[in-house]
Amino acid sequence: MGRFLVLGATGKTGRLAVRELTRRGHGVTAVVRNKKTLADLGLNKVKQLEGTILDSFTDEQVQDMVSDADAVLICLGHVLSFSGIFFPPRRLVLDTLKKVASAMDGGKKKKRIVLMNSNGVRNKSTGEVYPLAERILTGLLYFTLPPHADNVEAAEYLINEVGEHANVEWCCVRPGDLLDGHENEDYEVVGSVDPSKGVVLGPWKTSRFQVAHFMASLGEGGKVWEDWKFRTPVIYSPALGA
Repeated sequence: MGRFLVLGATGKTGRLAVRELTRRGHGVTAVVRNKKTLADLGLNKVKQLEGTILDSFTDEQVQDMVSDADAVLICLGHVLSFSGIFFPPRRLVLDTLKKVASAMDGGKKKKRIVLMNSNGVRNKSTGEVYPLAERILTGLLYFTLPPHADNVEAAEYLINEVGEHANVEWCCVRPGDLLDGHENEDYEVVGSVDPSKGVVLGPWKTSRFQVAHFMASLGEGGKVWEDWKFRTPVIYSPALGA
């Protein structure tokens, strides 16, 4: 069985990723803001580290965490409050991603990063085209909404800076609007958004469970990983829209 490090483990999607990995028999280390947050899951075998990668652990400690893991699942998101959106850390995802990738850089074994992102982030490197109205809207969001800019820059960091690194493999998962419940595997994964259906204004929807399930499958490696590594797949549920 594999060993996984989950960041953002107390968030709505991160909790489900921890649960899914343990269901599959993997060892999990979860970085949490408060150890009590996962108590209701009854996951006694999950190792919990209280704090955040940016503020609570040195570079050396992060290197130790990463060295013990086959894959790192990053399910971070900004708290949806005025301070959570507009106050530091304004680049929570990007700066955490950089610290994790740097910790992997000198390793002898390839490591996997699975990043939860958003289908509102366009992969320009593949020539992905969004409708004009969507490009204008996401451009406005980039300059006015720090969490969106954070997601954009995190994805671009993986694509342009990490690239196809010798020691760091990655996948940037882009779900549609996230919904609670709907704990089934009725989802599809595609390489890019269908521009005819829109993006931010479109019907694309995904359940948090489905995102967690797909991220866990990516982290395990195998064919799923080979199909999607170094890519930015879009995950959505046809039953929920789109």
